[in-house]
Amino acid sequence: MTELNRIDRIVHEFDYPRYFPFFQKRKLRPTYISFEGLQSKFIQWNKDAYEIIKEPNLIFPSSTDTQTVFLHVTALLRDIRSRLDSDMLLLLNSFNRTYDDINIQINFVVATTSFVATLAGLIATLLSMRV
Repeated sequence: MTELNRIDRIVHEFDYPRYFPFFQKRKLRPTYISFEGLQSKFIQWNKDAYEIIKEPNLIFPSSTDTQTVFLHVTALLRDIRSRLDSDMLLLLNSFNRTYDDINIQINFVVATTSFVATLAGLIATLLSMRV
């Protein structure tokens, strides 16, 4: 969970410049690579947890109530799987949102620059026709 929280904090605290947002995705790339590693570990853990839930081979001392312990362990594993799945999905959505925000800002800067260049060309053309 600490690795997940660290990556989540980096993504949420990532601040890109407003007027020159180019090449900002490169700064997030190492964090995304560590997220992919964490995601592969999560997928493997999820498979292992599913195997335990599907075919439990738990050994209990004879003095315990095995049905209660078994139900508790499987319910706990299901709850952890569900929570981690939603956390990973939330982190992936945060990455996508950050990438989309950068793309939107880049498109805005390009559109603004195009507008200014077109306006300057129009003014230059009108001034040259006037002479």
